[in-house]
Amino acid sequence: YMALFVLEQDQFGGGQLEIIQLSDILQSLSIQTREKLSNEKFRINIPLEFRKSNELDHINAPILLDHDKIRYRSDILSEQNHEELNELNLTIQQVKKYQPELNKYTMIILNNQKYLHGRTKILDHRRHLLRVRFNRTCPYDVHSIYEKEKLFPEYLTFSNDFYDYLQNQHESLQEILSLIVQQYDQPTSLGEEIRQTFRFNSKIDQIIKQLNVYRPNYQMNSYRPDLMFSQGNLFKINGKYSFQPKICEINARFPFNGYFLSAALCSTDCHNRYSRKSSRIIETMIQASKFDLTKRMFIVKSKEHGYDIHLFQQYWTKKSSEQCLIIHPNDLKIENNQLINQQTNFIIEQFILELHQDEILNLSNEVLEYFIRNNEINYINDLRTIFILHDKRLFSLLSNQPFLYSLLNNNQQETISQIIPKTFVINKLSNYLKDSIVHNKQDWCIKPNSGGKGENITIGVDVTSDEWSKQLLDSTHEQWIVQEYFGYVQYKSMNLCGMLLCFNKHCFNMGAIRMAPNKIVNISRGGHYILPFVHQQYIHCMNDKSILTKEKLHEQLLELKTTDKYWNQSVYLSSSGGSGGKRLFFATDIQENLRQRQILVNMMLDKDIISDRDICLNLFQYGNIYRSFEIFNDFCSMANCTTLPMGADASNEDILEMVEYFKPNVLMGSPYRLMQLALYLEKQEKNDIKFEKIYFACESLDKIKQDYFKRIFHCSIYIGFYGSAETGVYACQSSKYSSTKIYLYPKELVQIEIVNSKIIVTNLIRKRNQLVRFDSGDLGRIVSTNENSKYGLIEVFCSERLILIGDDDLSKSHIEETMKQTDVTEWQLIIDYVSSRKTNQILLLFRYVKSDTNMSNETLENILKSYLQKFFANQLTNLSEELTLQFEPIEFDQLVRNKTSNKLLKIIDRRF
Repeated sequence: YMALFVLEQDQFGGGQLEIIQLSDILQSLSIQTREKLSNEKFRINIPLEFRKSNELDHINAPILLDHDKIRYRSDILSEQNHEELNELNLTIQQVKKYQPELNKYTMIILNNQKYLHGRTKILDHRRHLLRVRFNRTCPYDVHSIYEKEKLFPEYLTFSNDFYDYLQNQHESLQEILSLIVQQYDQPTSLGEEIRQTFRFNSKIDQIIKQLNVYRPNYQMNSYRPDLMFSQGNLFKINGKYSFQPKICEINARFPFNGYFLSAALCSTDCHNRYSRKSSRIIETMIQASKFDLTKRMFIVKSKEHGYDIHLFQQYWTKKSSEQCLIIHPNDLKIENNQLINQQTNFIIEQFILELHQDEILNLSNEVLEYFIRNNEINYINDLRTIFILHDKRLFSLLSNQPFLYSLLNNNQQETISQIIPKTFVINKLSNYLKDSIVHNKQDWCIKPNSGGKGENITIGVDVTSDEWSKQLLDSTHEQWIVQEYFGYVQYKSMNLCGMLLCFNKHCFNMGAIRMAPNKIVNISRGGHYILPFVHQQYIHCMNDKSILTKEKLHEQLLELKTTDKYWNQSVYLSSSGGSGGKRLFFATDIQENLRQRQILVNMMLDKDIISDRDICLNLFQYGNIYRSFEIFNDFCSMANCTTLPMGADASNEDILEMVEYFKPNVLMGSPYRLMQLALYLEKQEKNDIKFEKIYFACESLDKIKQDYFKRIFHCSIYIGFYGSAETGVYACQSSKYSSTKIYLYPKELVQIEIVNSKIIVTNLIRKRNQLVRFDSGDLGRIVSTNENSKYGLIEVFCSERLILIGDDDLSKSHIEETMKQTDVTEWQLIIDYVSSRKTNQILLLFRYVKSDTNMSNETLENILKSYLQKFFANQLTNLSEELTLQFEPIEFDQLVRNKTSNKLLKIIDRRF
């Protein structure tokens, strides 16, 4: 399908859309022409805008498909003087054309294979139509093979460091594996060590040696290292489950297993870094294998049921004009120096091997010789890959440091040794090492050297000492391996196993992750699978893992607009209130934003902070992309409690009317707006207004306001909420911590660090625009709790330093502490330079609203000066050249407020 959306129509009558039904064309074409257009292949050039590869600029295909669909554009056909094409073009000119009227902002959707469309000459250069090409459906049904119910709906998130780490590991691994295969037949000590490690029988040995002679340009084709998420501290899953990856084995027999699954499921999210590579897995493998879509494809298989190979068959059937046939290995024969399927007598030019090693060895010598010597035949996997890379004895070489040293430089050796578990072939164990393994079975497992699906694996920790010794000393197990065993990192009580998808030099990184409650992780044995996530392009963090400041974040937000064309699509936009400096706009995924709020509400319900019995009066600010009002409405809806959404701009008279009518028990708003309401109620002598709880945010609620609210609202429980536009609201107080600075936060939502008393926040649930190690601008400490608790406690002290004079600094906490020494209703500090010419002299202007006290302005100001002195080593009178103090008594409505949030700006720094 395609769609045309009219942004601006041609005002002069040109650019008229014309549509022709294919059915009208077919009725007018001769039978002979229809047959030729259906069966004959034409060279069709691929328009530049639709090319996915520089290597593919055309296809050879019929014009008519299935006799009732068409693929036709006269300008991209190479053959112009063709009898059938001439008849088709003449028919197109003669049949009836439909001219739908498309006005501005209308859309038409067409089946591009059932209709031909064109337009008349454009007369108005302002005409603008948007053409939409719908994404094609996946050419195979992944859930026809893999049960949809086994797919977990969420992601496992990983860092970009982990993604890059696997890419680097693949580079080293690919080089080592290639060298091992190439060195196998060499008359060197290295070649001898490789041969002695594998000890293949004479038939396999000769196959590998002959392939190195007749096919010297070895291509590994498909190989899939399995990744075990073992216990360690190298990386994290979802920001909290620490792990170290280990490659425990390599799957190289069945070339597509896991690839189609990952290509289908990991390629659907444009914000997921895995999607970019996953979307090209299958096409890349087919192109790299040099398979010809215009020729028949064969799959040679017998006893293996298979998974993804059936998806390959679906794919080929839809992508190619030729068949994809499954044949039994016994049906292969050589005739006239050609490989033939003796059931159909079809010539086989390309095929997929889906055979076990013993099935390959049971092929006739004539067929095997043909595989080895005939370079015209095209197949995967290479037999060397199947016999060497799939053999677990390979790991005794990969974990052998002296061996690696002779293959690679020292840096690469160290790189690969980090991810490979120590492995030994049992018959090469020294007596000392064998004895150690017998007595430390908990650290080891025994595996057959070939095979797969976890068959016949013995894990030391799961068996008795007698059984372990029996397995290790069994004479039939001499060619098996003993490998280091590591405990799994679990997710939802399940063990995890990833797969590194590789093909030749291509690494598609990690595919779908398998999950199972058993130590042998296998979907065929009842396991599940889950998808990995790494943000595609943009994570708000520092590349060197240092702390992200608000200033740096602001730079990144501006850069994001130029690097990500989707930055403002499908997002929830939050605006900072402006108290931290420049106004910021932060984008989060809409669903992730709702999930964050739900997690916080779940905690509030769990801790009796809110209940479905509450009736909440919402007086928070809204408008101009400021979200406080909306946030608290959402909290109430998610908690299934009633909200009265009045907003900060509602008149006090209307608010009083709602209070008297609905009798709300929870009052919500900024301390400033609540103070306005309290002053009004006191003036109206309304002494019967009572609230059980007050929810506040945006500003702190000091002791003076708390006492005042207790008198006016008859309320003594004050629940503060904590967060920012960047992090979202992620913490709140409970009744237990009312009137303190201690907040509860869900550990599944955020990770809190304290670095030099700074509160550093990492949001754990965001996948789009992740926020990592963000400096919130406040100081605090972690309050010790039970490690197994779902919730953490953080005490918030104050914000950062405001001014620095010599060796002395003045922070927001110093100012707040100073202002508590006087009985003022509200205060505000303006920091500026004395003049634009004297930027070395700082002005501190204290503006204050006096309470009902008889204290004179002079006395009040002297108290403030005296208390400020304690924060300076030098006398304030001696700092007159650097610091000027001024005081200004004002009325409550003269306080400067942010125009967006209506938030009281306690400290206004005009120097920047």
